[in-house]
Formats: sequence, structure tokens, C-alpha cells
Amino acid sequence: MLDTIHRQWQMLRYLPRHPRRIGTSELLKKLSGDGYDVSARTIQRDLQSLALIFPIVSDERRPRGWSFAPDAKASEIPSLSTHEAIALRLAETHLEPMLPPASREQLVGHFAAAREVLAETRLGRWAERVAVAPGGMHTLAPKLDGAVLEQVLEGLMHQRVIAARYRRRGDREARAYRLHPVGLVYRDGVGYLLAMNDNYEDVLQFPLHRFVAALSEATPARDKADFDAQRYAFSEAMGYLLSDAPIALRLHVDAHAGARLRETPLAEDQTVEEQPDGTLLIRATVADTRALRSFVLGFGPLCEVLAPASLRAEVAAAHRSAAARYDVTRAD
Repeated sequence: MLDTIHRQWQMLRYLPRHPRRIGTSELLKKLSGDGYDVSARTIQRDLQSLALIFPIVSDERRPRGWSFAPDAKASEIPSLSTHEAIALRLAETHLEPMLPPASREQLVGHFAAAREVLAETRLGRWAERVAVAPGGMHTLAPKLDGAVLEQVLEGLMHQRVIAARYRRRGDREARAYRLHPVGLVYRDGVGYLLAMNDNYEDVLQFPLHRFVAALSEATPARDKADFDAQRYAFSEAMGYLLSDAPIALRLHVDAHAGARLRETPLAEDQTVEEQPDGTLLIRATVADTRALRSFVLGFGPLCEVLAPASLRAEVAAAHRSAAARYDVTRAD
């Protein structure tokens, strides 16, 4: 009996709201994926029984489709608490782009229910009062092909090989790839599929907006033992590592500009020494990345690289090049 209740409960979760519909065969596939050993006939009997209790409707098309009535109230089983509703609203606002299409589809009703629950409380505008601000200059997210994105996420979710056509930056034509997906990272509004290409073992980054076509195959993808997307996202790899050797960085920074580095250090071993003129001398061991160069250059004249000498030379050359572009003595 308990197994029957669990199965029927799960069936209710899979029913979409009209006019969307789901057939018996698709329900059978989903329940089988959840570990239920059940027949199509049993599913039909369950649906007919549940329709006597819940606002479930079916159509006369073949194959027959089932759904919740369009005006059915979201009578969550169990109903959402206020704090659960807050969590769902924040997830809808900030995490929805990261969810696989199938997950988004199943959560549509829950998101709507969360809005309904919060509308009746003083926390109804909570999602409008909490925001995640971009770390730098805000840019618009690149446009994605929905069908391609769905195939990429399907491959990642089910650990299948993705046959793709992908256009690298600077290339005019897309190239064929056979990708073994291992993770997904979002940074500054851009999604990156982390995958191994063909028979290679290196994990590469593939921006989602550069996929021209993708197909999630039935072929199981190779796994990457102990790979952790969270750890990868905060590693030097996402900062475009230029060398394996870390840098013993020394910066001379304006007091106001460097105040942020007191609160958010560059590294665990960072030290800050206030100079007689109020400026700051900062020492830290950091990774040798492109992100480091962008960070330092972002301070403009308020930051001087003292060491290492190679990085100081790079930054100096970049500033000289920029100054030449702004030469006011040069005619337009």
C-alpha cells in the first residue's frame, strides 16, 4: 500500500497543467526511471482513481493525454510553508537558468504556488528586496538556442555523449565535437559546459552560446573520477591559467582603492602594510592568470605592480599602449 501511495504521489508531480499533456507511455518511462516496476494498465487505473479526487482531466486524442485542469488550484501536497515559498522564489529568480529543461518544466507549478503563498503574507515582495549584483560591468547574457541548450543539458544530466557542432571564438565555421560532459559553470551570465572532447582526458570549457547544434546520444559518456564542478569553478582554471607556477605578488595601492582588499583578500597568506603616505603595500601568493591581469589593470593609476618583474613589465606595457591611444596631442 505504501509503495502505491508513493507511486501515485510521484504521478501527480509529473502531470502538467492543461493545455500541456502527458501520455501513459511517457508516464511509464518517467516512473521506470524513478525505480517503479509498473505496467501501463496500472498507470491508467491509477489516473482514473486519482481523477475522482483531484482536478485531473484527460482528452480523447490518441494516445490519450492527462493533465491538471487549467483552473486547478495549486493545492500542494503537502502545502508550502512561507519559508519554503521564499526559497522557491529565490531559486526561480537566480537559479532557473541553471536548471535542466525537464526540471524547469516540473517546477513551473511550484514556482507559481510559491508566488501565491507569498502574495498572502508580508513577505510577498521578498524576491524584489533581495538581489545578486554582478561583480563588474553588467553585460547582457548571450542569446542561446533553446533546442541546443536542452540537448546539452540532457547529455549532462544523463551522462551521455553529446554530438555537437561548436564554433570557437574567432572561427567562421563550426566544427564537429564528441563531448563527454562532466559539469556546468555559470560566470557573469555566461554558461560553460565542462567536457572532455572525444578520447582526450583534459576538461575544457565550452560557452553554451557558441553551440550551433547538439544531440544527446544514447552512448554513455566517460566519467571523470572525483571531478567537482564547484571546486573547478573557484579554481585557477576559470581564471585562464597562464602557467602552473604561482606568483609572489606585491602591489602598491591607493588607500581608498585598496580598502576592499583588506575585507576580501587575494589569498590566505595576504599581508597589508600601511605606508607613511597612507598607501598600502599588499603581498599575496596568487595564480598566474589572465583574470589577475584584468584585475590589476582595472585599478588604473591607483595601483602599481612591484613584483614580479615580468608582470610589472606586462602591466607597464599595457598602460603605455593605453596612454598612446589617448594621446590628446594627436590629431583626430
